[in-house]
Formats: sequence, structure tokens, C-alpha cells
Amino acid sequence: MQDREGIPFSMEKKDMDLERDGGSNSLGQNPILSQEVVIAGPSSVDLATNISKAMGLSKICPELRVFSDGESKIRIKEKLGNRTCIIIQSAFPPHVDRHILQTLMLLKKCADDSAKNIIVVVPYMAYARQDSAFLEGEVVTAELLAKMYGNFGARSMVTVDIHSLRALSYFQKRMHSINLSAIPLLADYAKSKLGMNMNNSITVSPDEGGFMRAKSFALKLNNNVTCLKKTRDRSTGEIKVDHLASLNGDRIQGLDIVLIDDIVSTGSTIIKAADILKSGGCRGITVMCSHALMTEESTKQIKAAGVDKIVATNTVPKKEAMGTFVEAIDLSSVISSTISKMIA
Repeated sequence: MQDREGIPFSMEKKDMDLERDGGSNSLGQNPILSQEVVIAGPSSVDLATNISKAMGLSKICPELRVFSDGESKIRIKEKLGNRTCIIIQSAFPPHVDRHILQTLMLLKKCADDSAKNIIVVVPYMAYARQDSAFLEGEVVTAELLAKMYGNFGARSMVTVDIHSLRALSYFQKRMHSINLSAIPLLADYAKSKLGMNMNNSITVSPDEGGFMRAKSFALKLNNNVTCLKKTRDRSTGEIKVDHLASLNGDRIQGLDIVLIDDIVSTGSTIIKAADILKSGGCRGITVMCSHALMTEESTKQIKAAGVDKIVATNTVPKKEAMGTFVEAIDLSSVISSTISKMIA
């Protein structure tokens, strides 16, 4: 039976093979693997490359084929026995489920090779918003995901600003799990690159649920903080944001706004919040978030709503079409520091 025609993953040929800083040896052979290796999942190649360089570790880019029927095939030629394998793979749209399945493939390869330790780094953790059964009959998918990662051999998990601490708890029951915060990096950017301080800006959370995040950000920026009030219809998904009265009397006129959130996706919450804030006479609006899941269309709509800039981390690769309107901050230093402590 003939093999299906595969669609190769968009990597250069050099990225399909083992890489390590310093290149191959004088005999033209692949370099010797370090005892700890970074495995670059197909969704997070650039971030994995930065992490491997920061840690001085070997990097393996698995060979990937995606077939016309949507199935993936992954191959790692190197033997991983008795090594610590660090898998870097975010699970973001539009191929969330594909990214998760590829992670399970990578976990299985490491387990089958009898890896000494397996650490899975999921910078953006999909399904974290499905942490409870809100309506009768719903599956708690975050719990399912934690169980699958654990069953396939993950001993430790690292993520960034997971949407729900309840979702995190499902992983903590099965493996050593760390949830990193991008707030320090975002706050440093706001101070050093945007010149924001207590005199010219105010931090705003688009909803009450994110107030503690906004408060943490404001403390590092040394400015005031407030929040809007958002409600979501559980059945229809419709979002409503209260009028300016929900700012509790805080003065925003003439100030720059830092609208801080963990995830920006469709942008509907941000657009409604921007409308309210601009009606209050603010000077400008910068959206800062950990995970930028926007499409090109939703990015255009956010910009049209009066937002000046979006600053996000690279848990999700930035689309080139987003241009300078979206700025990506590299998380590799934060993640690599955490992993170094875990394997010390």
C-alpha cells in the first residue's frame, strides 16, 4: 500500500536535524547529546531554540509530516534513554487538538526510550478555561488533559499564567507543576519601553476576576489600579461590560491606560473595555497580556477600537501580518531559569 502524500512542517532542512550550539564536530557527524536535551515541539520551535541556547543544551527538532487527511507523524531518530527530556510545546488555536496529540507523541517517544526524566513545558495551556462543569453533562477537559500528560510519562510540567488555578490543581495532583508569571516582564516593558509610571498611567483589569493580576502589575509599575465589571452568559457566550461607573470614581482623564489580561482572543472584552475607557477621556490604551490568541481579523478590530498597541509574550508565536501593532516579549530567560532549578 502506498504511503500518503505528506505535507512537511514549515522548517528549514537544518531545523529538521539535531542542533546544538557550536555545530557538528570535525568529522561532520552529529554532535553528542547533552544529558539534558530540549525537544522543540512543532508549535514552539523558536521558543525552544531560545531556551536551549540560554541553557547551553542540545536541541532536537523532531521530523514532522502532516498528511492531507490531517494526521500527523512524528519521528525522533536520536535515542533518549537515561536523559532528561524537556519538551517545549504550546497548544494554541487553530490547531489546539493537533498540538496536544503531538505532545503526547513526544511524551511517548521519551517514555519508550526510558528517559530518566521528562519535563513538559506548555507555555500556553489550552483547555484551562474548561476547569469545571458549568452546565450539566459537560466534560472537565482540563482534568482530562492533566491525566493524559501524566499517563504518557510527564513527571513535571511548566506553564505560564494558566487561566485557572483549579485547572493547575489537576496537574499538581499528578506531577510536579509550576505556573510562571509573565507580569514582571510585562511591567518592565511598560516602564522601560513605554515610559509608564505612577504620574502618567493607570492599570485597568477588564473584569473583576483579573483584578489581582492587575494589582500585581500595578505594584511593579508603581501606579494606581482599578477594574471594570464583566459578565458572560454561560449559554450564549455573550459578554457585557459595565459602564464607566464601574471604575469606582477613579480618574482616568488624560492618563495612559494599561489594560492587562491573561488571554486576548476574539478581543470582544478588550473592544468593549476600550470603548468605556475612551469615553472617560483617557489619553491612550496599551493592551498587555500573556497569551495573544488573536486572528488577523480580531487584531484589526482591536486596533479600530482605539487600542494603540498590544504587548504579549511569545507563548504563542506572533503572526507576521500583525506587524508592529503587536509586540512579542521573549520568555526564554524565565522558563530556562525555572527548568535549571528543576534539574539541578
